[in-house]
Amino acid sequence: GFFAVEEPSVVVARLRAALEEDGLVLGSVSVASEGYNGALAVPVERRTRLAQTLSNAAPELWPTEEDAIKALNWDAQPTRSSPFHRLLVKEKKRALVDGFEEPLDWDDCGAEVPPEAWHDEIAQPGATVLDVRNTYESDAGSFAGATPLNTSTFVESWPRLDEALADVSRDEPVHMFCTGGVRCVKAGAYVKQKLGFTDVRRLEHGVVAYERWAAGSGESRFEGENFVFDKRVDAVEAPVMSDEDLEARPP
Repeated sequence: GFFAVEEPSVVVARLRAALEEDGLVLGSVSVASEGYNGALAVPVERRTRLAQTLSNAAPELWPTEEDAIKALNWDAQPTRSSPFHRLLVKEKKRALVDGFEEPLDWDDCGAEVPPEAWHDEIAQPGATVLDVRNTYESDAGSFAGATPLNTSTFVESWPRLDEALADVSRDEPVHMFCTGGVRCVKAGAYVKQKLGFTDVRRLEHGVVAYERWAAGSGESRFEGENFVFDKRVDAVEAPVMSDEDLEARPP
C-alpha cells in the first residue's frame, strides 16, 4: 500500500521482531516513507494469526486486524514447500522501486475495477488493456487482447507506457493490470499525471483476485497461467509479487 509512513526504520524493527518470533513466516516486506510492499507465505491454517501479528506489530501499516486481512491478497494453493527460503524485512527508499527522483501522487492513480466489471469492460470493442507485469509473466499468461509492456524490471515501464499509449486519445479509458495491484498504482499515476489520461482503470487486487472470481463464476478471459512463483504459492500474496523484493526466493 502507498501512504505516508513516519519512521520506517522503527516500523521495520518491530515488524521483523514479531515475524521472526512467529517462526513460520517466510518471504519479504519492504517499508519506506511512501508505504510498504512485499510477499509472505505461511501455512494456510495460520493465515488469521499472520493478520493479527501484522496489525499488532505495525499498526502504522495495518491499524486493525481487519485492515491486515484486507491488505493480504490471499491466494492459497496446496504445496509441499514454501516459495521462500528465508524472511527479509527491510527499510528502503521506495516500497516499489520506480526510478523517479521525486515520487508522483500515488493517490491519483485511477479507479479500481472489481473483477466482474473488469471482465465485461475489457470485452468491449477497441478496449485498451495494458499488462504492466514483466515479460516472463506476460509470456506465461495474460488477458485476451492485452498489450504487454515487455519489461524485464518495473523501472523499464515508463518509456514502454509512452510507446503503448502514443496513439490513444487522452480521454479514452485505459485498463491496466498486474499480479496483485500494486504496480498498477504507480503505473496508473504515471499515465494520469505524466501522460494526461483522464480515465485510468486498474484491476482491483490484480490477476490473483480475478482468478478467484473466475473460479466461482465459471468464466474467464485470462489465457494461460498467472505467473506466481511457478504456481508454488502456499498462502498469501501481500500485496504484490514484484521484481524488487524477491530476494527471499529459493535460488
